[in-house]
Amino acid sequence: MKLFVLGATGGCGKELVKQALEAGHQVTAVVRNPDKVKMRDDNLTIIKGDVSSEASLADGMKDQDAVISCLGAMPTEDTKAKFTFFSDSIRVIVGAMRASGVDRLVCITAWCTVRVPEAPERIKSFWYPSYVGVVTEDQGRMEKYLAEEAKDIRYTCVRPPELNEEPLSGKPIIAKEAYCIDLNEGLIGIPRANVACFMLSLLTTIVWDWKGVAIALQK
Repeated sequence: MKLFVLGATGGCGKELVKQALEAGHQVTAVVRNPDKVKMRDDNLTIIKGDVSSEASLADGMKDQDAVISCLGAMPTEDTKAKFTFFSDSIRVIVGAMRASGVDRLVCITAWCTVRVPEAPERIKSFWYPSYVGVVTEDQGRMEKYLAEEAKDIRYTCVRPPELNEEPLSGKPIIAKEAYCIDLNEGLIGIPRANVACFMLSLLTTIVWDWKGVAIALQK
């Protein structure tokens, strides 16, 4: 498949590009600074793009089979009161997809983009009061936009728990249409490699189209 990957220099993005190339996909990696991409492969095209500019994305999206967003961002002290990176950038991404005729989107968000009562205590006590809570709130706005204003896009929002740099785990993945996974069933941490692997697996199924899916490694 031809994949258009946003956030290719981040932790999940680098891992996803690596796994996609190993699987034989053709990857177009969109980055603000192409010099940051050290990987080289005959099936890898690196282009400069900006998620604040629809025009900078649309041309490269043409003839792609899917868009995968591994974008990440954290607010600063100055921006945390009005942090809108995800809810702003998704409008640009969807606009570019519509302009280029691509309708499949897989993106990463996080557990508890809506503050559900069943959230683990660690999420309530650590994530919510911190900058992480600011991020997940805006990711929730992004998900709401996709559900309400982008029904022409076959999106899947992948909601992982805390990301880590451990190697790919052989443990089974629990996946549910939910905002989190019960910690009696799943682990609070997950390797970025497993998240990338799960995101790529979504390209060959329609089960999670138009849905948000919480994932975790099985205990």
